[in-house]
Amino acid sequence: MTNFKQETLDLIGDKEIVEYRLRALHKFNNIFKVDGKKVKGDVVFEGKGNTIPWDRMEDVTHLVNGYDGGYGSDNWAGWITFSDGSWIERATYDGSEWWEAKRLPKLADDPNDHMGEFGDSTYTIVKDSE
Repeated sequence: MTNFKQETLDLIGDKEIVEYRLRALHKFNNIFKVDGKKVKGDVVFEGKGNTIPWDRMEDVTHLVNGYDGGYGSDNWAGWITFSDGSWIERATYDGSEWWEAKRLPKLADDPNDHMGEFGDSTYTIVKDSE
């Protein structure tokens, strides 16, 4: 079992959260209750700042402290943005799910090793005049 809260907090570290949208996905056996009443569909938790409501999320979804992140269908979708311009977002493949760390690309970081449509590596870079 995977602990969604802990895996998320490990990636957040000491970063300052700007905004978040975390979606608990209504799949198969996932039954969600809001204020004691069953709800249909996904449940979305969103907000700003370091205010992720972990206890409320666990009360509603029962997926915060334990879910199977490596088998079956995905349970969580969403993203969290940080004040340094980076973010994390949920990714999935064939029943597995995880967080992927992202950052804004910079021209200086691009190795310019792109291949053309037919494997041709010849290209011309046009730069904006400074």
